[in-house]
Amino acid sequence: MMPGLVFFLIATFCFAKGSRKFLKLLLNNKYVGPMISDYRKGKGMTVATKASAILILLSGTAVSAFFMVKIEWVKWAICLTGLAVTAIILKQKTNRDR
Repeated sequence: MMPGLVFFLIATFCFAKGSRKFLKLLLNNKYVGPMISDYRKGKGMTVATKASAILILLSGTAVSAFFMVKIEWVKWAICLTGLAVTAIILKQKTNRDR
């Protein structure tokens, strides 16, 4: 349960390399377009976006690690991955314009 913005950024990268038409479609999306545009311009993420991404990430990680998985080392791998992605989100530049 990773935040969807990560997947939209990957999609943006792929569309930028392959199809200008679909890239424009993604950037003109009223929900994720502004966030992707800000990220591509180097403005970073808003505080609200960071907070919601981290909240969703950590809650999904906790549910996955403690309720869905029985193998101990997989639990640790999920937790460490969640912490690593949290650190990456926190290291992103904070956009205070919005």
